Amino acid sequence: MDSDDYIQIRNVLRVLTVLLPIYPKILSFYSALERRIKNICTAEKNRRHDLAALAKSYNGQLTLKHKDMIEESRFHNVPERTATTTTTAATSSSNNNTTHSGMKKKEKASFTL
Repeated sequence: MDSDDYIQIRNVLRVLTVLLPIYPKILSFYSALERRIKNICTAEKNRRHDLAALAKSYNGQLTLKHKDMIEESRFHNVPERTATTTTTAATSSSNNNTTHSGMKKKEKASFTL
């Protein structure tokens, strides 16, 4: 939606219009979409009237769905970030000596044919 390409913007607006019954459901996604659609409306107002009309149409339909939006915490569990960063750092430092196959880096596999 940040593109200046006419075809990409038109296609995104058409796809989003079709997906409107199921997307977005989360308030933060709704807010981001609304902000970008309003940017398209103002940017294309004097250049591409067909894109401006598509964007305004989608914006109107999106506004009607505002009452159905839910908070992200009600949609799924959001883990706390402070506890996971220390655990991840400790885990990654202990795994530095192994490769993806589980062998130590200094060990070499011996293959016989």
